[in-house]
Amino acid sequence: MPLLRPVVSVLDKICNPTGLRVIEYGCGGGKTTRWLLKHRLKAYVGLELQPEFVNLLQSRGQEGVVQHDIRCPWPALGNPDLIIGTLVMSSLDEAGMRAFFVHARAALKDSSRDSRVLVVEYHPHEDHHERSHELAAVVKLATTHAFTVKVVFSDELFYAVDARPRLM
Repeated sequence: MPLLRPVVSVLDKICNPTGLRVIEYGCGGGKTTRWLLKHRLKAYVGLELQPEFVNLLQSRGQEGVVQHDIRCPWPALGNPDLIIGTLVMSSLDEAGMRAFFVHARAALKDSSRDSRVLVVEYHPHEDHHERSHELAAVVKLATTHAFTVKVVFSDELFYAVDARPRLM
């Protein structure tokens, strides 16, 4: 639990999802989910790979969480304003990250001009070089898949990338 508390403090600095239609990827135990739902969202869908986390969140009364692998084509989810996830990219290889950005871009194709993907990552390992390599991969893959990318937060533990779809 203490590991994730700082992630929520990063979210407080870079995002206000009040009134937005949100897709959360990699819900896990629900720390970010609870943070999101405090903000009176217009709509919420959570995509979680692990059935035990889906069951846990549903047992807590959390509606809108479905079991889904973000590397596979996403179900129709409306027109989200924000796609957000914390602590997920570090579990994906480059092919998985590539697939994620393909599907995120497709989900945002009919969304508003201000729609975006927010990637927040924490690395519990001490290899700063590996973290820098992963950040570079996220930025490169997002850019390749028609996003304009900006690193909006970075310190010794976290980075946050704001990726907005480029107009075609």
